[in-house]
Amino acid sequence: MSEQSESFRSSGLCPSCFASVGGASVCTVCGYHQAGISDQDWNRLKPGTLIHGRYVIGRVLGQGGFGITYLGLDLRLKTKLAIKEYYPSGLAVRNTASRAVMNATVDAREDFQRGMEKFLEEARTLARFEDHPNIVSVRDFFEENGTAYMVMTYFEGRTMLKYLEEKGETLPFEEALGILSPVMDALDEVHASGLIHRDISPDNVFITHSGQVKLLDFGAAKSAMALVNQQSHSIVLKKGYSPAEQYQSRGSLGPWTDVYSMAATIYRSIAGTIPPDSLDRLEEDILVPPSQMGVAIPGYAEAALIRALSISPRQRPQSMREFQELLLGQTASPAQAGSVSPTAPRTVIQGPPAATVKLKTGTDVPKGKPVASPQSVAVPVASAKKPFPIAIVAVVAVVAIIGIGGFFLTGGKASTPTATVTASQTVDTDPPPIPTEFDLLRQKAEKGDPVFQYRLGNRYQQGKGIPQDTRAAAEWFRKSAEQGYAPAQNDLGNLYLQGLGVPQNFKEGAKWLAKAAEQGNPFAQANLGWMYDIGQGVPVNKAEAVRLYQAATEQGNANAQANLAFMYEKGEGGLEKNMKKAAELYLKAAEQGIANAQYSVALYYEAGIGVSKNRAKAIHWLKKAADQGDEDALNKLKSMGVGGS
Repeated sequence: MSEQSESFRSSGLCPSCFASVGGASVCTVCGYHQAGISDQDWNRLKPGTLIHGRYVIGRVLGQGGFGITYLGLDLRLKTKLAIKEYYPSGLAVRNTASRAVMNATVDAREDFQRGMEKFLEEARTLARFEDHPNIVSVRDFFEENGTAYMVMTYFEGRTMLKYLEEKGETLPFEEALGILSPVMDALDEVHASGLIHRDISPDNVFITHSGQVKLLDFGAAKSAMALVNQQSHSIVLKKGYSPAEQYQSRGSLGPWTDVYSMAATIYRSIAGTIPPDSLDRLEEDILVPPSQMGVAIPGYAEAALIRALSISPRQRPQSMREFQELLLGQTASPAQAGSVSPTAPRTVIQGPPAATVKLKTGTDVPKGKPVASPQSVAVPVASAKKPFPIAIVAVVAVVAIIGIGGFFLTGGKASTPTATVTASQTVDTDPPPIPTEFDLLRQKAEKGDPVFQYRLGNRYQQGKGIPQDTRAAAEWFRKSAEQGYAPAQNDLGNLYLQGLGVPQNFKEGAKWLAKAAEQGNPFAQANLGWMYDIGQGVPVNKAEAVRLYQAATEQGNANAQANLAFMYEKGEGGLEKNMKKAAELYLKAAEQGIANAQYSVALYYEAGIGVSKNRAKAIHWLKKAADQGDEDALNKLKSMGVGGS
């Protein structure tokens, strides 16, 4: 017996809950009886079992289809932990004497091993976010006893599902948003690292007794690029919470997938019922808006919620941050913004006008207008006819005070645990003012958090609640970018392209865009592709432009789709001319609201290029483009004898 094991046995602690019981055989705290339990729970580890020479196993906290979670004790640090054991139902059995885990059958060996690899992958995933306040922390993981273990920080509390049951199944919208806002912040960071959670629901959100909110269970988390590259992805489903694309072995998954599940979680929290399953809504959308069920919710928030629950991934907010801002009424709707962005609204820098070229059909088709995602930032720019725009990623998740730090359950009031307000030491002075949301944002940024540095930079760039200051925006973007945060690298690059807050320097802009693109940021990929396409700050390299456009297109970037369509249209960058592929990509970009792509696809339909000739569809897309102020579309409608919309 090891010294640590002997130390525990002589410590006078209950092997089940680790309360001090002295020499008593029955624990007065949890009721655990130390005598005669050897044959109980044969498929679980015995309380008091030592693993990895350091951790003592206590009572079972929960058991699911893939594992058992125990209360644990770290003998070195003398702290309680949660220890998750890989024990897949149907694939594993336990040796009744040694309690080691074995394959249930010879045939189950391969599935057991594959599942254990995924279990350890989950541990590695969580370890990447060890310091995040709203993601459960993994302290250690290892293989032992014929299986694998994951050691996590232990919190006392309950899942949001249990909390909803305690509250009568529903919460006011403001309270639900207050609880889930920190989780949305966490998911935004998870997505920025290239991962998708794929299993958001109330039973995977944990609320501690102190009011912290934690995102649980990353067993289904997967790299977005891995999902794109493999022939088929593992299907993870939770009825009512899983969007339609998760039912498909090759469905296009991305941050928008978690947006749907988060929206379903909010819907369940305020309406008291799970939304109809996404597959049941394919033929007829039977989703009932919460307001029609008597739920008090602001109109803009309900519109955001319904949009996030769209069956089509393209119709949803494409990032968790955009969804959060829409819920708070801090982002323009697609109609107001003029287009549907693939992740969030952005501003557009206009470039030189595009020429038109004659196809063999004799139809004028717009020369490919390399574009990148339009985003809404309050930066005035000159408009030019048929632009080659570059996008600026300028999105900030502005979280209301109720959402910062979670919701404190004690007393049932919203609170902000991240804010520390100390009382004045002088009795006869007024109490210090409560920090504003901006104060809290700045505090976190000044502590060196790259995510909050980026968000603070966005606040300065947009002038939201503060005077607009692009120089300060550039400074905070740089602090974040230098720590490797891809969205900040992208935005800093775009500031250099514009000469906003920094001297205009296309080469420097390309450098920062390249860093973000290398991390898989689709906006940087689209923007840098545009630069290689036209030779802005870098030498013209059509092949590199195609590579970057393709990478961004795979992540659903609408403007990269439009640019790649043009490359197929012209047969540039090593691509063979393919009008059918061009039409397909133009249509995808058009459906996301890109006016130039709408105009192009209209001409394709009019002439029957890459698609079947269809005058009605041509007019439809011309009107869409005209509604966004596209003069060529307006003139084309007039030439066809059709008025605007």
